Amino acid sequence: MAPRSVFVVMSAVVAWASVTSCSKGENTSVRQTDPNSKQCDEVTPHAAEIACKENLAGKAEAEVGDLSAQYFEEARRLDVEFRRELRGETPQSDSFEAQARDSHEAWTKYVKRQCQFEEGTSFGGSGGGDFGAECRLRLSKQRAGELHQAIEFAKWQSVRK
Repeated sequence: MAPRSVFVVMSAVVAWASVTSCSKGENTSVRQTDPNSKQCDEVTPHAAEIACKENLAGKAEAEVGDLSAQYFEEARRLDVEFRRELRGETPQSDSFEAQARDSHEAWTKYVKRQCQFEEGTSFGGSGGGDFGAECRLRLSKQRAGELHQAIEFAKWQSVRK
């Protein structure tokens, strides 16, 4: 496999992870409740329930942050390998790391907008905080799975050589 195509395949692995969850018949509808957030359902008062869900979402987002750092490191490592393969030629596109960072930035914007949308479906009611936290938790868990697969693929790519 040509070195430049490695990132294309890494990106395909991330996209494939998203598609397979849909093709397995998993419920991907708006406001899907993450099973982890159910532990907060019995917490009272409602403000404490929302705080519980926010806490879970924060932990999931922190995991995505840690995995993103690993993903960027793997992309940086692939850049070094690719430059070694090019032997002084100039790459025709952005580095793998730049592409990984751009992709993650786009994902971050998507999460912000999607969760604002889901939160807004409460029409100003008290469920908005629940919907927003559950959205961030769900999408962060999904992204964490995608990043795990992409990192493993990048490591496998180096072992293959």
